[in-house]
Amino acid sequence: MKILGNRVLIKREPQGEQTGFAEVKAVDDFVSRGVIHDVGEVDRDDLRIGETVVFAKFSPDTRTIDVGGEEMKSVLVSDLLAIDDHA
Repeated sequence: MKILGNRVLIKREPQGEQTGFAEVKAVDDFVSRGVIHDVGEVDRDDLRIGETVVFAKFSPDTRTIDVGGEEMKSVLVSDLLAIDDHA
């Protein structure tokens, strides 16, 4: 599958188990982390397959799609919030 347009295809990383209310951060409710599996027609050199990124979890433009039995997210580049250099 080849992602089209100004989008990236992301496989979300599993969320760690929360052991207590004090460990839950508000930001975790609004963002998600994942690994880029494909890059569409994007004019940016910093978005590469295998990069770990943080993206807006509840964007109305984010779509969940099934790719070979795996759930992935099709995310607009404008909904990417950060590239995790330490992943």
